[in-house]
Amino acid sequence: MKSKIKFIFIITFCTQLSGFSIPAPPTNNQPNCWPPPCVPIDGGIIALAAAGIAYGFYKSRVLHKAPK
Repeated sequence: MKSKIKFIFIITFCTQLSGFSIPAPPTNNQPNCWPPPCVPIDGGIIALAAAGIAYGFYKSRVLHKAPK
């Protein structure tokens, strides 16, 4: 059990470090992102939306099949 917890802690710690990277320096004295609302919509948002849709579909099927 201790080795499992240690493994999970190490994996979590290592994956969290990748989120703190240094941004590239700006070019031509301009900000890194122009226009300002630069929020990347990547696979994380898509996976979260897909999981939400799948969970909603599952719950609707379970509630539909429930005896009344």
